[in-house]
Amino acid sequence: MVRYIISIVILFTGISCNSKSEKETLSIQTLDITNEVLTEEIVNFVDEVDPPGGRGSNSHPYITIKYLNADTVAYRIDYFGGPLFFYHHAIAFFVQVDECYIPVEIEEMMHSSEFFFRIKDEVIMEYCKHYFPKEYAYYQKNGEWPIPPNSRDRYRVLTFKGDILINKEDRFD
Repeated sequence: MVRYIISIVILFTGISCNSKSEKETLSIQTLDITNEVLTEEIVNFVDEVDPPGGRGSNSHPYITIKYLNADTVAYRIDYFGGPLFFYHHAIAFFVQVDECYIPVEIEEMMHSSEFFFRIKDEVIMEYCKHYFPKEYAYYQKNGEWPIPPNSRDRYRVLTFKGDILINKEDRFD
C-alpha cells in the first residue's frame, strides 16, 4: 500500500513538472488582497469595461489607492497602455488577480519625496518584457520607450468603509 501511494505521488510530481506552460511565467512578488469583494470588483471591471483601443489592445489594468480618511479608502481601477506609465506612476506593489499582475500606486505618496518604497526597476523591466514585448524590444534597440496610445475612456472608483463596499461609480475621461 505504501509503495502504491509513493508511486502515485511520484507520478503526479512528474506530471506537474512536465506540464509547464509554454508562455514564460512572470516571477513578480505580489501582495494578497484579503477583501473578496474588492477582488470580485476588479474581475468585474476587467470583464465589463473594454480597455482603450478595445479587447485586442495591449492595455492592462492598474489600481490607485486613495485614503479618504482613517477608515474609508477609494480604489480607482483603470487601464494603461504602455511602459511609460511606470515613469509617471510610483508603483508601490503588485497584486495578482487570476492570471493578471496589476500594478498598484498610493495616490498620496506617488509624487512625494517621502515615498520610501517603490518597485525596483528590474521588476518593472521584467513586467514590461512579459506584457509589452514589442515595446520592450523597441526599448532595447533605441534606449527609450515608444509613446503609448493616448486614449483613455472609462474607469471605476470603488469606495470602501472598513471592509464594506459603500459606493461603486464608473467615470469617464
